[in-house]
Amino acid sequence: MPTTFTFNSNDYSGIISPISQERSYDETGYDPETNFQILAVASQFGTVSNRPAPQDKITVAGTVYRILTVTPDEFDVALLIDLAGIDQA
Repeated sequence: MPTTFTFNSNDYSGIISPISQERSYDETGYDPETNFQILAVASQFGTVSNRPAPQDKITVAGTVYRILTVTPDEFDVALLIDLAGIDQA
């Protein structure tokens, strides 16, 4: 589903995956899993240094989320951004 999100006081567009509220438990405690993902075009962030990175925050629909991982595709055209609740990770 298309969405807009805010990162570093700028608005961007992407495609959002369904939201999951699951967490797993292992020997180190609760392991926060991805709540959802955003697929975004990499060029909209300008340079590589302006891209979101793990532990940065993104606001989607008025809610702030923490970035778990950012994975570029093999051609560096799209970014897959894994997000979790701000109290996770």
